[in-house]
Amino acid sequence: MTDWVMRHDGPRTCHAARGAERADFAARAEWPVRLDGDAERFRTAVARQVRQDLWRALSRVRGFSPVVTVETEERPGGEALLRLGAGGALRAGGPVSAAWEARAAELLSDTGLRARWTMHAHRRACAAAEKVRAGAATEKECAGEAIGTERAGAAVQESGADVALQADRAGAAGREIAT
Repeated sequence: MTDWVMRHDGPRTCHAARGAERADFAARAEWPVRLDGDAERFRTAVARQVRQDLWRALSRVRGFSPVVTVETEERPGGEALLRLGAGGALRAGGPVSAAWEARAAELLSDTGLRARWTMHAHRRACAAAEKVRAGAATEKECAGEAIGTERAGAAVQESGADVALQADRAGAAGREIAT
């Protein structure tokens, strides 16, 4: 079983397998998001979702280990710019294929996936913030437990259309840069 590492450095989160925190190839994307709730929890949820989808897309690459970085730049009114880097480390060595970078870029540009990642992360971040506000838990307790989405469901349903619309807009205006 893989030992996953989640590193937080201010507004930046990196999610990778232990020992594979440096990517040999990556694709980048950015798009606007609504950032309600706990920003660190939001980045963590996005990173996990992207890592899972990236693994599904490139699991047949020998020695591939996903590396995902998520950064948020907060703006007034709860808005933020989400910067996402997704790629991988090749533990088996060897040359990097342009097809792998293209597949990672294709994954990041998929507006349906962007909407799913954002909705999931929004639910997680709002549920944690709501528990702390209600006094039902401390921030430390929320960080250490799996939080269900029932209580956050109503808030997400209200803002769900906005999130999907932002993801669609970002598909047209976002930029993908393969590095």
